[in-house]
Amino acid sequence: MSASGDHQLGVTPRSYQYEVLDKAIDSNVIAVLDTGSGKTLISVMLISHMARLEQKRRTENPGLRTRLSVFLVPLVPLVLQQEEYVRKHCNLKVKHYYGAMRVDDWSEERWKNEVSEAEVMVMTADIFRNMLCRAYIAMEQINLIIFDECHHARKNHAYNQIMGIHYKQCRESGRPKIFGMTASPTFGKESYQSSIMQIEGNLDARAVTVDVAEVSPHVPRPKQTVVYYKGTERADPPALYYLVKQYGGPAEEELAAALKKSLILCEELGTWCAARALEMAVLATDARLKRSRVLQWHNGRPTEECSEPKELEKVAAFANLKSYVMTSPFWFDNLSSPTANDLSPKVMTLLKVLEEYRNCKHFCGIVFVQRRATARVLDLVIKRWKGLEFVKSDILVGHGIGSASPADVNLRVQQQRKIVQSFQKGETNLIIATRVAEEGLDIRACNLVIRFDVCITLTNYIQSRGRARRMDSEFITLCNRNSPSEAVQLAELQREEQLMRAALQTRESLTGSMESAVQPSDEEIYTVESTGASVTLYTSIGMLYNYCALLPTDSVGALTPTFQIAPVPDLAYGPCEFKASVTLPPSVPIEARYATSKLCARKALAKQWAALEIIKRLHAAGELDDRLKPIKAVSQIAGFDEMVEPVGTGGDTERKKRQILEFRMKTPVFWRGSWKPHQPTWLTLVRMHVDNGNKPTSDIGLLTVGEGPMQKGIFHMSIANRLTAVEIQSSRCPLDLDLPTLASVKRFHVALFKGILRSDVQDEAEWATIVVPVVETLTDWTALGDAFDPRAVIDWESVAFASRAQQPLLDQDGNLTCANLQAVVLHSRVHHNRLYLVDKVHDHLTPYSDWPIEEGKFPTLGRYYEARLKYPEPIHTAQPIIKAHRLPYITQTTMEKQPTSAAYLIPQCCTIYPIPAHIMRGTALHLPILLQHLQHRLLASDLKYYGFDDFMSDDYLHGSVEDLQAALTAPVADPTVNYERLETFGDSFLKIHQSLHLYASYPTCHEGRLSLMRNALERNTALRACAMKLGLEGYVLGTGLSRREWTPPEQLGGGGSVHKLSDKTVADVVEAIIGACLCGGGIRGGAGAVVKLLGHGYESDWSIYSQKLAESRQSRTFTVMEPIVRQVEQAIGYQFKDMTLAIEALVHASEARAVAEIGSYQRLEFLGDAALGFVVTRHLYAISPPLSPAELSEFRSELVNNQFLSWVSWTLGLTKHIQYNDAALESAIAHFGHQMERVTGGVRTPRFKTSALKGPLYWKELDAAPKSTGDVYEAILGAVFVDSGFDVEAPWGVVLRTLIDPWWHLFQEAGCGTAQSKCVRSADETNPIGEAYEWTQKMRCERLQFTIEIDEEAGVIRCTCTFHDVPIGCGEGKNKKIAKRIAAEHALTFLRSIDRCACHQEGKN
Repeated sequence: MSASGDHQLGVTPRSYQYEVLDKAIDSNVIAVLDTGSGKTLISVMLISHMARLEQKRRTENPGLRTRLSVFLVPLVPLVLQQEEYVRKHCNLKVKHYYGAMRVDDWSEERWKNEVSEAEVMVMTADIFRNMLCRAYIAMEQINLIIFDECHHARKNHAYNQIMGIHYKQCRESGRPKIFGMTASPTFGKESYQSSIMQIEGNLDARAVTVDVAEVSPHVPRPKQTVVYYKGTERADPPALYYLVKQYGGPAEEELAAALKKSLILCEELGTWCAARALEMAVLATDARLKRSRVLQWHNGRPTEECSEPKELEKVAAFANLKSYVMTSPFWFDNLSSPTANDLSPKVMTLLKVLEEYRNCKHFCGIVFVQRRATARVLDLVIKRWKGLEFVKSDILVGHGIGSASPADVNLRVQQQRKIVQSFQKGETNLIIATRVAEEGLDIRACNLVIRFDVCITLTNYIQSRGRARRMDSEFITLCNRNSPSEAVQLAELQREEQLMRAALQTRESLTGSMESAVQPSDEEIYTVESTGASVTLYTSIGMLYNYCALLPTDSVGALTPTFQIAPVPDLAYGPCEFKASVTLPPSVPIEARYATSKLCARKALAKQWAALEIIKRLHAAGELDDRLKPIKAVSQIAGFDEMVEPVGTGGDTERKKRQILEFRMKTPVFWRGSWKPHQPTWLTLVRMHVDNGNKPTSDIGLLTVGEGPMQKGIFHMSIANRLTAVEIQSSRCPLDLDLPTLASVKRFHVALFKGILRSDVQDEAEWATIVVPVVETLTDWTALGDAFDPRAVIDWESVAFASRAQQPLLDQDGNLTCANLQAVVLHSRVHHNRLYLVDKVHDHLTPYSDWPIEEGKFPTLGRYYEARLKYPEPIHTAQPIIKAHRLPYITQTTMEKQPTSAAYLIPQCCTIYPIPAHIMRGTALHLPILLQHLQHRLLASDLKYYGFDDFMSDDYLHGSVEDLQAALTAPVADPTVNYERLETFGDSFLKIHQSLHLYASYPTCHEGRLSLMRNALERNTALRACAMKLGLEGYVLGTGLSRREWTPPEQLGGGGSVHKLSDKTVADVVEAIIGACLCGGGIRGGAGAVVKLLGHGYESDWSIYSQKLAESRQSRTFTVMEPIVRQVEQAIGYQFKDMTLAIEALVHASEARAVAEIGSYQRLEFLGDAALGFVVTRHLYAISPPLSPAELSEFRSELVNNQFLSWVSWTLGLTKHIQYNDAALESAIAHFGHQMERVTGGVRTPRFKTSALKGPLYWKELDAAPKSTGDVYEAILGAVFVDSGFDVEAPWGVVLRTLIDPWWHLFQEAGCGTAQSKCVRSADETNPIGEAYEWTQKMRCERLQFTIEIDEEAGVIRCTCTFHDVPIGCGEGKNKKIAKRIAAEHALTFLRSIDRCACHQEGKN
């Protein structure tokens, strides 16, 4: 490497590093070097070398595609560590990737961008393997692959799949260079010879090393010592063991493994440690059972564990057991520190070794153990042992999911990094670690490493020893004196290491290398020709399970593929071959639901072949896209693209920032025109009835040059938080204005608005309307008619007054120029150019009369002007003082602001403003908000009658102008009258229309696919795209009026205010317009609005959907369940024309035979859910007095939630008719039925009374019902909807008879929809988020976290609350606040059930 290269590295490489680099440049190599010897620096030098070659290659051949380097690691924590190192030591674009970044959901376009932008990609091996399998990247695009900890390249590991499936299938000229790094190429208990040959064959590389003498000066080898202890022959179990056995009851079964392990720990660690491990198991199991209980409230989906009566018994038994053992004298908190008698000789030996380092100035050590539970209890011992106060210990274990025992502990990546950083800084000086600390992690060099448990493999030995690389460090292995095999095993490992290194140094080439264990044939690979994506035998099963995990489920049992393997006898030689079959859940299309394998010699191979075959069928059925990814984005669904407007590029689930739109309102049709002399000009008189309508304000006139006058009428608008009537009277006689007259009215218009606004009103503009004054004698409008002479009612004197320049109030002789000052407006040149209305003239006072100002700071007004206001001119001494008040602020949005204090003016400093005072005192102050409201009202009328193309049509929107104007008003613009209620109504209709459209248009799609498509159609970005395409934003009033920003409206959409709207607000407006049309035109009106707003893919006549569905729906007869159908019909009061619809509504997905013949209820439940939501919302919307938006939403959620629907289903007898074949579901339904029987005494009527329940909504106090019991009610509604030809009144009739009429009185008793509501949260209710944090503060815990996730595809925000890194509450909503609140409510249920935090047990806080 050149000197410049060394300079870029920032460090000086060592000679042996150059030696390995040279070999790596020549060929593929595996660098076998000790931990800390600088293998990663060699890889960075190789990356830089390949980058220079790549730059040279592209310079010589500009058309060639750029190739990059890939740095692979086996563990997630290593990704960020190695990415940081590579970035620090080379000047290349380095990017990193790991699973938590949700890379599996990234689109092809996103990956193309990533590949094109990066020069080095650092990632886990699994991600790179998936990139290759999905053809997001090809081997030909890579110049170098680095395998960190490459000894993992064995069997079915991702390293081996990358090499065998992709690297070795690539032509040799296109293969990248391979560089592997490891401290030991051995694996498991294989001999070093076979291990080296195997890894060389797998990685197509030669293993190399260097002389130990070259490395030793830089990486000191530790002193190796064996410390013996006397093993324990027999140990008695701890007292806690007997307590659990005696009082555990049903809980003992859950602790069986922990009890067994405690006996083993007694011998290995002693009774004190065994007791602590058992305590941890009690706490962990109790938390797990309670957490399972909590999860039943997550989105109304119960878990199997919580549905079993046996599980409920376990929860109660565990609570009693925990309470009992925690109060016993044997509990951790009630005990003193352990003594030598409480610990095993092995633990005592460890403690003595540590005590020897008491006087070590910079002590730093690691204790390696095999089990996570061992690490945890040893940490507790060390923290409590007298004499080890200098030790600051912590544990470092893996972050894998699950654990072998409840006593085990898992650490997440962030926790691992935090512990390692604490160790690096010296805040922690001893780590008790499992094998996770042996490899990869950048842990500082130690002066003591102890193998508490003997090394099993050569790799364990070499890597753990490598952590002790300080000068004079020590590597100690504890061996049982009674078991000589441990010391012999250690000696064998040491000897094998010497032989391995000698062999590596003497080997010059690959001889006798083995073929990769993972190298499929062409037959064993399925490749998609269009993309190059592939799946092999070795990856097929994992891909299949991933697909099934994404299928829709009601959370009763997991959806997984079902494999069956049977021997196929050979008549001649006996059963030597196997054949496998795989069956997927019923929600999978029938053509891809079943497949078989060919005959195979092994069971595992037959299973792989079956999985590969069904993946081919899933791809052919459209369940997997051409990248072999499960369909999770609607853009991948055939024939669906035209329904969704494009909303930008990027990954399907990428997090997007909310887009803010800026625009101005359009000019209404009635105001459009050009101001020219002698052109017909129309006058409209406007009168506002303020002061509760008792006295009108002064009238004002509006001139327009449109096609005709504005229509006569009365409307209401909100001013100062009260509704104000506005009366309009127009003349059908046009004005003929010459050029001078037109100029004069424009000057009045400009002067008026410059006086009342603080915005930049232009002197010349093409105004949309011009304001003119009206004579004050015009009081009786009834006598005017519509043919009055407009010229006779305009106050031409005031117009002429406005044409004059501002006149001085004081002449040169010191006399006032105006006798009636109350009739004029004064402009003060020294008071920030403000306008004033005169109250009184003090003729007997002068500027220098005794008149204290500002509490006596200034003795006279003249002195105040000179000193405080810095008035530069001499002040006339004979002029009077004027008492005035500032011109009131204009009405902004809904609030009036009035100045409170008087001002004293000197006439010399004032001019007369060219607008009379009576105009400024009248309508002028309300004029801006009046014009904005009138402009918006006219736009609402334009939208109704003209549509978006400004051409009047008979096919107009059916909403009233008032409702449409409200639908176009954002809450921030008018908190009183806005779109919120209409948006709720329209949203429910849009959901049923879209559900109906999808149900009829995609008859073979399952409920999960339909939900995916509906989410795409109704998400904010899709609705916004439709609105933007139509130019809807120009009709929306999105910002409150401000006198500093608003200007009079102009032609071509000028003037007004700049409105700022988020994409969500625009989407809400779309739904509100649908709601307005629904109010005015019923179902047909709402459907017509959907077609106009969202495109012609929808139908306004729903009977067309019925015809379309009839064409695709097969005629079926299914008479076996006819008696059941008749019972259902009697219960709901509806008789089916097509009985098979009712049967389908009762079939659960687990009943495979019925599903195959008739289908499951999932599709009907999808449709019925939307129908129920709409008819309930429509009913609540019509309640008088109207419910607020919040009350409407909360009340609806009470009526349609799963708990109440399950209650209704049970009372109707629907639950007993559900057809299923699932033990967990059967148990869940039975448990729910037992609750109902117990509460109601078997009386299926809402009129029963019971003292066991606290409130009228008694179903809320029961255990959560299984989702299927609520789904069946929605499915029945869906069946009724389909059977009626999509007449929404049919399901409404069922809802009215079965849900509203029988149960409404209970909601009235609960006060739903009122201030006393027991089902709607009040404003002063305790904040669950704050309560959750308050709980953690009381417990001195810092391990409660809320994590926000944005699902752009579904249009929701999800929040997860974790406690000690375990999810205890989940929630989702339209914004972060709602999602976080719901998650906190669920979390509180769990937190309130525990009386202490695990931090207290660990002594962390």
